[in-house]
Amino acid sequence: MTGPVCESYLRFNLPAGSRHHEEVNPNDTGVDFEIASTPPVWLEVKNWDAPVIPVHKREHVDTDFADKTRATSTFWDAMVAKFEGTYDCLQERGELPTDARLGLLLESKMFSIFALAPALSVLEARVALSRKVGGRPVGIVNVAGVDSIARGVSAVPCAVTPYPKCVCADPVFHCSALRRTHSKPAL
Repeated sequence: MTGPVCESYLRFNLPAGSRHHEEVNPNDTGVDFEIASTPPVWLEVKNWDAPVIPVHKREHVDTDFADKTRATSTFWDAMVAKFEGTYDCLQERGELPTDARLGLLLESKMFSIFALAPALSVLEARVALSRKVGGRPVGIVNVAGVDSIARGVSAVPCAVTPYPKCVCADPVFHCSALRRTHSKPAL
């Protein structure tokens, strides 16, 4: 993959050799990105602050973030399943790295690493119990902190035309949200 990509209305600049889930997990059973770094990073992206969310739905979306990120939520099991799905796909292809780190990017106006500390402990415990990904380091970040788990990676919100059209304006090589709304960047 070359150039910027859009995932969940976030525009990522990734190092050469990084792969989107369509290249790693064609059945969509794993994480959004395998980031080419040392060691590699498997990154799942969830965005509750997408510009396509209308103002009248913002309260519902904020409540959804709070509900899903509680320490007792089944959301964390779903995230471990994403990491395990990537493990399965890469193992089947003979491309399984032994040292991949796990990353979860949660973008929300309500994001607070301090408030998420109990949930991070739950996620770490569930990862530790996994026969497939147990023992791998895992981190939770927002857009501002993505470089802390994958050096050289940057992410910013996509520039989007106003609601209700919500068309991405930035040129990227791949867009998961609206595949035909971006122009390709000049080479």
